[in-house]
Amino acid sequence: MSVDRPDRSIGRTKMIRHQRDKGNEVNEKNYAVYNRMKFTRKQDGYISLKYSLVKTEKSQLFTKITVDIGKPPS
Repeated sequence: MSVDRPDRSIGRTKMIRHQRDKGNEVNEKNYAVYNRMKFTRKQDGYISLKYSLVKTEKSQLFTKITVDIGKPPS
């Protein structure tokens, strides 16, 4: 299995408008991190991730894929 990054015309998300939670200040660094992603996504770990397939469950609306990624590094 490989990670597929669909074209922007079909692989998009949209956030529902909502009020900011009290105590959740604006993080000025969010935009810098987001803008840097287009340069770092090839090294971000998704492409080089090692895993083994445990189970695949198909339903009418979605497919649930369970994988084992091993133990976290210590």
